[in-house]
Amino acid sequence: HSSRGKTVVKENAQFEAFYKHQKVVPEDEWDAFLASLKTSLPSCFRVPNGRYADQVRATLATDTFGLDGLELKSKKELFEGNEYTAQPPAPVDWLPEGYAWVFNIPRPLIRKSPQLKAFHQWMIQENASGNINRQEAVSMIPPLLLDVQCGHSVLDMCAAPGSKTAQIVDALHEEGKLNSGLCVANDADNKRAFLLTHQLKRFGGDSLLVSNHQGQRFPKLRPRPKDREAKGESGMEFDRVLCDVPCCGDGTVRKAPEMWKKCNYGMG
Repeated sequence: HSSRGKTVVKENAQFEAFYKHQKVVPEDEWDAFLASLKTSLPSCFRVPNGRYADQVRATLATDTFGLDGLELKSKKELFEGNEYTAQPPAPVDWLPEGYAWVFNIPRPLIRKSPQLKAFHQWMIQENASGNINRQEAVSMIPPLLLDVQCGHSVLDMCAAPGSKTAQIVDALHEEGKLNSGLCVANDADNKRAFLLTHQLKRFGGDSLLVSNHQGQRFPKLRPRPKDREAKGESGMEFDRVLCDVPCCGDGTVRKAPEMWKKCNYGMG
């Protein structure tokens, strides 16, 4: 299903041939793998460690939002030919407790369903205020594996639109030290760097610097002259670097179904 209302045909011979040749999954799991790729992702969001984090988590743990067993059956609410029965948001059980929550309805259906309007408005408001951050669960893995600690200096090399950056800043503040450490969030694309700045304004603290440089030519950061002399430093080094580079994007077919039409051998 696309934003223009046209149904996307979820088939692509080159995509299938390429991935079969790569042997990404065993042959006997291929059909199940392909069937999974053709189902839309559920909606997912993270709860940042902000002022209201405990309150938001408590709400999610106890409030059903009127969603428990809510059947979305009308023709207008069919999505990709499927009927959905809504369930309240549930914790993502393979991430740290209370870190992220999943809602079993795909995002395009949430936007168009009158029955989900109240919950959709709640998500929009909480996201705008930085109390939740809408992000795919799999996207949350790299910053967690980075093991960022309070006081670290971190470079996020290809940072836009900023969901992983927000996780890094969250980790810098985990012990309640709001302005601990530094995250330099960089993106080579000027427009995306502005988008990055806009998205990160929702989160508190002064531990963030946004830059707009080519990653392969990223400049050496130096302290102010007085500080440099006092500390004998020639340039800043980072404790951690996250480099989530731009790619062909064919792994996003579940959330970006238009990729089924675009995928070809040359994209890799």
